[in-house]
Amino acid sequence: MALASNIIRRGAIYYVRLTIPHSLIDRFERRELWRSLRTSDPASARTQAPILIARARCLFEMVARDMTLTKERIAELVRNFYDRELLIDEVERRCPAPQPLGLSAMRLDMLQHLEATLADHLARGEFALIQDFADEAIDPEGVAFLGTENERPLCVDRSTAAYRELCQGLLRARLEATRRHIERHQGNWGGAPSDPLLTARTPQTGQHAFVAPSGSTASAPQLPELPALPELVEDFLAMKKRGGVNPKTLGEMNTALGWFMAYFGNDRPVTSFTRKDIITYRDDLMNLPAHWKVRCKGMNIKEACIYGITSDLPKLDLPALKTKRWGPVREFWAWLSEREPERFPTDPANDIAMKVVKSKKPKRDPFSAEQLNMMFRAPVFVGAASERRWNVPGDVLIRNHRYWAPLIALFSGCRRGEVCQLLVSDIVQRKGVWCFSINENLDSDEEEEVGKSLKNEFSTRDVPIHPELHKLGFLAYVEQRRNAGEKRLFDVDPQRSYDAFGKWFSRFLDALGIKSRRLVFHSFRHNFEQAMLETIPDYALRWQLGGRTDDHSSAQYRGTGYSVETRAEAVAKIMYPGLDLSHLYPAQD
Repeated sequence: MALASNIIRRGAIYYVRLTIPHSLIDRFERRELWRSLRTSDPASARTQAPILIARARCLFEMVARDMTLTKERIAELVRNFYDRELLIDEVERRCPAPQPLGLSAMRLDMLQHLEATLADHLARGEFALIQDFADEAIDPEGVAFLGTENERPLCVDRSTAAYRELCQGLLRARLEATRRHIERHQGNWGGAPSDPLLTARTPQTGQHAFVAPSGSTASAPQLPELPALPELVEDFLAMKKRGGVNPKTLGEMNTALGWFMAYFGNDRPVTSFTRKDIITYRDDLMNLPAHWKVRCKGMNIKEACIYGITSDLPKLDLPALKTKRWGPVREFWAWLSEREPERFPTDPANDIAMKVVKSKKPKRDPFSAEQLNMMFRAPVFVGAASERRWNVPGDVLIRNHRYWAPLIALFSGCRRGEVCQLLVSDIVQRKGVWCFSINENLDSDEEEEVGKSLKNEFSTRDVPIHPELHKLGFLAYVEQRRNAGEKRLFDVDPQRSYDAFGKWFSRFLDALGIKSRRLVFHSFRHNFEQAMLETIPDYALRWQLGGRTDDHSSAQYRGTGYSVETRAEAVAKIMYPGLDLSHLYPAQD
């Protein structure tokens, strides 16, 4: 496999060459970046280069957007540095064994000498002792080093007035912190800074305190401090849980907001987010490769998004991304804006949509008659070695969800979730017609934690049981479950949201050699809808049986829909030419 054009070999070692964006050339004082991959092996270079390239693009983004040293940011960095110095000293003094007297006295001498040196450097404008701290404060993740050692960060310009202002502030903070260290060494833990840069802080808590200027009549802010972003996310998810959101959706929301926090950082102040930040996240999310945690090992989510722009890796499915990873972010900000209207008079994520162009071609295909016959003659249907060895021929007849769910889906058009969450009490008689009652009702309060969910309001329906299912002995299976005192029709763990069954069905198809991304469990529903199209001319009846939205203007005049007798007659006409299930019929006594 040929190497990418930006992986260059010099002598025996491979390098990465990157073109610096035109707008950043002055900041970097060069047009290209060259970085050694420290390897002579082309395979290793091919593996390492994407990580370095992603970090470089992250660096370009940081320089362009995030590294502007405003006075506010300098003040924040200085205060954080002071707090960190005090915290490190406090932790060091909690050592399990006390320091020897001689060592303690020596440390006090060193601290006093450091105090004098820092004061002298501050007076002379010498920043040699603080520059490394300044570089780290600007780039805490070390992105600017691009994995190199003993080299000044590329994005830090030490000649600017803003950089020198930061160094002076950090030097003042370190001098104050050293004085606190000396005071603590002498047993005084009540010392407070005298430098105006730090007097608006309470050292014990690290919280901002409002200090009115001399002669001012200003009063303290009335708004309480907001919790950190992770705490707000927990509150949001707890609110959703109280509102009855099912565990699967809660899990998707948790993952989506986890990605959002990983992208921006858990410690980012919530009030610092802007509409531009939300738009940037949405745009980058659309470039995230599928299975990025596996395919982009060593990268965080931000780097993986940037790498996705230049790589040929397949991207996440946009419709699913919009619903599962972008939707919860918008919901979170809408909730927060409603909860904190004083801080967020407008929702920063409002109307920021993820546009998905719907393909006219269906994403799934129906199974062919040949494929259906192959499935229903597999060991899991005609006899397997055991339930665990379902793909090995044997004498064990498996009659659980793996057997019945495909057959029910094929002859009812029900979705996977609708089939798996069926209760025994959902198999009902309506005017003498046996039906699947697709609903969100539960038998008892004990099952509320598990719950049932449907795709939309039109999904609630009664679907007559097809005559073929009667022949296959489905009602006998239902009676067996009822006599055993079972509540659920199938032993599928609802807490796992039926995903385990979906994954098993994919393995089942692979074992049969049916390997197409367009052929999945949902394909049974396409089979059913295609059969309805050929046998039921009334589209409104098809819509009612399939649990789909009827957007036709005359829908408002149809009342409760077609009678159960009409629906049963229509379902009985559903046929699959070429499909033979007679070998599955129970033996007659």
